[in-house]
Amino acid sequence: VIDASDHTTRLIPLPGERPLLYSSGDLEVSVDGGRVYVSGHQFVTIDTRGDTVVRSLDLKRPITGIAVSRDERRAYVTHIGLISVIDLERQEVIDTITTGVREATGHIIGIAISPNGETVYANTCCSQLLIISAETGAVVDSVRVFQGPGEVAFTPDGAYAWVVNSFERRFTVINTSTLKRAYTTSIPGWWPVGITMQEASSP
Repeated sequence: VIDASDHTTRLIPLPGERPLLYSSGDLEVSVDGGRVYVSGHQFVTIDTRGDTVVRSLDLKRPITGIAVSRDERRAYVTHIGLISVIDLERQEVIDTITTGVREATGHIIGIAISPNGETVYANTCCSQLLIISAETGAVVDSVRVFQGPGEVAFTPDGAYAWVVNSFERRFTVINTSTLKRAYTTSIPGWWPVGITMQEASSP
């Protein structure tokens, strides 16, 4: 944890062993900033007021990314070829979404929930952005994107989804109404993965 006022750092020990093979670190901050949800070997909830781990859930499989709904009722946790849906109050898996891509190439890195909570977008290793109904858990569509899965972020109005494509070093911007590419833009640097959208941002 980095203190933005004086740039000092402190560590929060996480439960469990080192992250499993194919796991990657990811975290989500609650809307009010009171909790941080962290992936790794386990799905961990941290209280930011005391920097303490208050809950942990061992999903028994590698975790590659997480997305938490704005009302903090559900978390979507990605694995290789699968997505676990977690009831955050009960801390249990209530659904498992099969992505329909082969496990060998179905490594999911980026996942995000639309601002209205109705749709989940998941970015896979096989250059497919999966469109998932949050109500039914079904994969309802897919969009072809560039190679290399990275994170996904929606504009605040939900009109566009920005998708990081690491291998190509570019963003693919998707019009969420038409599910067509609005445009692409290059990213400077090497191996981009993450993206965060500011509340005032628009394409």
